[in-house]
Amino acid sequence: MERYDRISVNLIGYMRSIIVFLILSSSLKAFGPEDEYIRGAVITDPSTTRRCDELINERKEKINYKNKILSLIDKNKKLKMMSPPEKISIHELLDKTAKELEDKLEVASRKIQTSGEEIIRVGCPGITI
Repeated sequence: MERYDRISVNLIGYMRSIIVFLILSSSLKAFGPEDEYIRGAVITDPSTTRRCDELINERKEKINYKNKILSLIDKNKKLKMMSPPEKISIHELLDKTAKELEDKLEVASRKIQTSGEEIIRVGCPGITI
């Protein structure tokens, strides 16, 4: 009887060590480099990616257009400062141009905001606006 108790105690000890080994080996495998690669990979639909790229490029073009308008506004201000005060017609023309540029700037800003909202609505992955 004592022999069976010793065998059962040894068997329980072996079972415990096997369980610990299995737990450790499974946890080490879960943190392997190939698992990190799989976790980091984002699977996306190619058509969605192309559409997102198109939307982002359109938004960049709108931002470039807005920057051009801003530079024209600056040039207009410099021209107004450089022109002599006696030239009333030039000042009136520059004022009219400044007003048109401000209106275009407002429209361009709204278009940029709308395109950013559309990008978010489409659900482009990994986009920072």
